[in-house]
Order: sequence, then C-alpha cells, then structure tokens
Amino acid sequence: LNDALNMLGCFQRRSIRSVPWKCNLEFGTILQIPICMYLKCKCYKLNQTWKWAFAENPYVDVKLERAYVKSCDDEDELLLSNEGIISSTASKIWSGIEVDSSYLVKAFRFGSSVVPLNKFDLNEAKYKDREKCLKVLGFFDRCMLKQWHFAGDGTHFVFGDPKSAAACQAFSALIHSCKSNSKVILVRYAYNVASNPKIGVLIPLLKDTYECFVFVILPFQEDLVIVDQKSIGEFEKCHVTDEQLDAVDKLIDAMNMTDLSSSASSSGDGIFKWSKVKNPYYQNLFRCMTFRALQPKEKLPVLRDDLLENVQPNVALLDNAKNAFDLMRKNFILEKVENAKGKRTAAEVFKNESKLCDSFPAKVASFQAIDEKIVTMKIGTVNPVQDFIEISSQIGKNQISEGKKLFIFCEQMKNVILAFVQESNDDVFYDKALHCCAVLRPVCIKQSLPDLYNTILRQAKCELVLGKQKNFWLLLKNKKDSLGLITVDECQSSSISPEDVVSFYSEEVSDEIVKNNPQLPDSTDLIDELE
Repeated sequence: LNDALNMLGCFQRRSIRSVPWKCNLEFGTILQIPICMYLKCKCYKLNQTWKWAFAENPYVDVKLERAYVKSCDDEDELLLSNEGIISSTASKIWSGIEVDSSYLVKAFRFGSSVVPLNKFDLNEAKYKDREKCLKVLGFFDRCMLKQWHFAGDGTHFVFGDPKSAAACQAFSALIHSCKSNSKVILVRYAYNVASNPKIGVLIPLLKDTYECFVFVILPFQEDLVIVDQKSIGEFEKCHVTDEQLDAVDKLIDAMNMTDLSSSASSSGDGIFKWSKVKNPYYQNLFRCMTFRALQPKEKLPVLRDDLLENVQPNVALLDNAKNAFDLMRKNFILEKVENAKGKRTAAEVFKNESKLCDSFPAKVASFQAIDEKIVTMKIGTVNPVQDFIEISSQIGKNQISEGKKLFIFCEQMKNVILAFVQESNDDVFYDKALHCCAVLRPVCIKQSLPDLYNTILRQAKCELVLGKQKNFWLLLKNKKDSLGLITVDECQSSSISPEDVVSFYSEEVSDEIVKNNPQLPDSTDLIDELE
C-alpha cells in the first residue's frame, strides 16, 4: 500500500530521450549543411486518457457511440427510405432521422453558405510539401527581432551533424559569423511531408561547452493581433513625477533576487530556478487521484500550502522590501471610485451648465446662436421649399458674395425641379415642382437675378416639350402670369421684354429649334456677370 501511495501521490519526472530531427540546412539549390535539431523547451501537456465509466461499476467497459440526425419532412423520409440510405425503422431523435456516417461529408461554412468537401477534396486542399526542409530565406539584423515575435510552443537547438566533420566545421563558421555580425537567419521549416510550412529564425548561441543555433517559430501575418493603445503621455493624470520614479527604482532594488544568491549559494539553492520547480497543478491532480482511489465517497481535500511553496515570493525578500512598499503606497495613492448607479436627475445633468456656457465663445453661448449655426447647405427632395427658404434667409451673413451663393442654390433648386418632373410617374410630383417654381421666382426678383429663373424656364422648355413630360410644360404655360419669365417691368436687371414673353410661349419647339437654340449661359459665365 505504501508503494502504491508513493507511485500515485508523487509526480515523477518524464523520461526524456534526445531524439534528433535530421535535415539539411539549404542555401539555395547548391549549398547544403547536414544538421541535427533537438527539442530544448516545450510546454508540457498532461496526456490525460480520460474515459467514460459506469458510475455504479467503474470496471465495466463503456462504449461511446455517436449518432447523426437529419431533420426532414415526410417526403424526404420516404425518399431516403426508398433509396436505402436510412432504414424504414430508423429511430427519430429530436424530430429528425438518423443517417449513417458513410453518407456524411465535412463542410466548410463560408458566410451563409455551406460548402461540402469530401475526403478527396480535403486531401487536395491540404498543403503538401515535397519533403521535410529547413531552407534559408535570408539574413537580417538581430535588433530587428523583437521578443514578442517569438511564436510556437517550443524552442529547439540546432547543431551540425556530428557524423560529418565538414558539416560541423561549416556550421561552426556560420554560427561565429552570425554572432560577430549580430545577424540571424530567417528559415522556412517543414517537419515532414504532411506538415504545414512555418517560418522561423535561427539565433546564434555560443557557450563554453557547446555552440549552436536557437530555432524559434515566427508568426505569419494572420497570427498578428494589432492592439492600438493611447500613449500615457496624452493623459495629464498619468504624468509620473521624479519621486514616483525613485520609489519604483527602490522597489526593484529591494526585490532584486540576485542579492539573495550570495547568501544562498552556500546552501546550494542559488537564485530562483524554474527548472527545479514542479507544477503545482500536476502535483494536486495526482494527489486528488490518489485520494479518490482510496476514498471513493469522501470529499476531495483542499490544496496544500506546501505545493505552492515554490511559487510564492521569498520571505526574506519581502522583509527586505517593506520600506519600498511603504514608499510606493505613499507616492501612488489609490482612491476608490464609485460609479453613480441609476438615473441621474436633471439637476445633476445640468449642474455645470454655467461653466460650459463660459467655455464656449460668446456667439455660440445661447441656443439661438447655435440654431443660427445649423444651416442647411444642400437642397434635398424631401422638403426643398423649406430648405430653400432657410438658405435664402442666411445669404449675406458671411463674406461670400450673395450672387455666387444664391446662384449655387438656384442651380440645386433647378435640378430638384427637373428631377421631380423627369422621375415623376404621370403627374405625381408636378404640384411639388410648381410649388418650388413659385418659391424660387420671387427670390430671384428680390435679389435682382432674373436671368437665373429665366434660364430654368428656357432649359425646361427645350428638355420637357420633346419628352414624356410635355404636360408639365403645359401647366407652366397656363400659369405664365404667376410663373412666367421675369420681364423688365418686374425687375430692371432683366433683358426680357413683354414682346419676348409672348413669342417665347407662342413658339413651338422642334428638333431644329433645339439644335439651333443658342447655348445657354453656363455657371461660370453667370458668376462672371454677377461680379
């Protein structure tokens, strides 16, 4: 019984054999150096062969089976049973039908689609290298390799093949050359033919008893996670004082483990050696297994303090750092911040309203001034009349010329009117377009810009009469007294006489007239005339 307790309660060291991975370090297609790679450090994972056991009798073998169920209606069930895919007496589980695993294939979900792949497709989709390899991609400076670049789950040591003296000599020269020039080697690594390719780096390592390259896996682009963090210097509260820096320096000096090495060297302990510290998780796991094997119905014991002894800070180190701890508490004062829960009242929301108003300029200190700043700068099709009225009321309040400003928005108004007519189904938007014309005309008369409105009518006549929107032009023609051309009698800046108005509405439009019609003044010409 005592022997059994020792075997179950103690974590035994693994029996590790140094098995080399032999390959050639390839430089292109000409130069090859035989090497041997050994695993130096790797995260150990307990090989837990967990099995299902019958609770009442754990010595009875339990077989685990998996059933695949397809949800289908009655027609699908009849079709599958006729084809022999499922039996007529298939058990319905979760309102579905059990399907044999031989009729199933793996599928890849691509967005909302499911792409099935059979075993032949899976084999073709897998990356297949020609052979295991360790190919040199190039050299780069050691300073370019950052510590957070190290990926993978282990570290390997690479030596020259001891069976080849020439290989060891060439490999040694490569190590010394990289070390003296502070260079590292970027390589492509494939463990075997079926493994996926990886990129890694060979770092030279020179010791008194041996010399080698340290091989570490590097990440691909998909492995990198970009983390954007603001600089601490941007926050005023995070500025560190000289006293705080001095307190941190004293804390580091007080907890320096090398100071204990001289006193502990006599006992042979030295500094903290992680290679001698056992994993408390594995220790506690085997201890619990031992207890459960002997006491099947008792409650598992708590974790013993001695299991955590090696991963606790040294008592002498903590005693030596007491003054440093007090200095840190003095310079870095922690304050408890309580978040206000629940809804805030109006008094809490607007308690600093006076301070906020003082921080704004005088022109924006009132809600009226804020409303004046919010001006519609584009005429839309939802409510063009309201947009145009707001814009025309703001013209002249800035340094921009009134003519230039008004012309831009009149062009927008014209485009909105034509859009209403051209995109209208029958005469749905005709009333809205006429309303826009009724608002635009008096503004052009008031601002002494009759050519802007007259240009819209000329263009509307040429574009609409020959199209499907002839009815809209007839409506404008019937309302020529209120929506007609702006004449000299209404605005002195106009060049249209009453006789020109009569000829304008009486003249019929044809293709020849449109072609021979003189080109309407464009936007740049009108702006030049306004200046």
